[in-house]
Amino acid sequence: MASGFTTLTDEHLRRTNLWANQLKGLLLDDLIATRFVRSVPDFPDGVTLNIPSIGEAETADFSEGLAVKYNKMDTGNFTFTYDQYKYSANSMSAKFKRDSFYSQEVLAAFLPRQHRAISEAVETRIFDRFNAAQTVSNANQYNAADHRWIG
Repeated sequence: MASGFTTLTDEHLRRTNLWANQLKGLLLDDLIATRFVRSVPDFPDGVTLNIPSIGEAETADFSEGLAVKYNKMDTGNFTFTYDQYKYSANSMSAKFKRDSFYSQEVLAAFLPRQHRAISEAVETRIFDRFNAAQTVSNANQYNAADHRWIG
């Protein structure tokens, strides 16, 4: 005869549900789009950010006897203005908070789940921007360097 639980108790059901939720959290898709963008953590007051920038270094093929082309890396200015805001907000009823055995776990999950929701929204916008900004006949030049998204 197999050993283990012979009847499903409330405690067994609680533990099973908690383990299933922890496992579900481990199986979430990885977020990867933030690797492709530069984040500005110390955004100044206001809605506009000006970042002085240096042009990109490029490579070219060389043939003996031909002149080398020197690409300029003059400084430029990147201006970023934001006009859209994201948020994630959650709540629980007073009855749930008072009566539920796992109300503290739900409360503790607010911040990580809100962070995940905002991160997913940012990743979606990054990939949407890459898809919208790419055209077949355009080299997508920024600071005199070609930027082509291929995917």
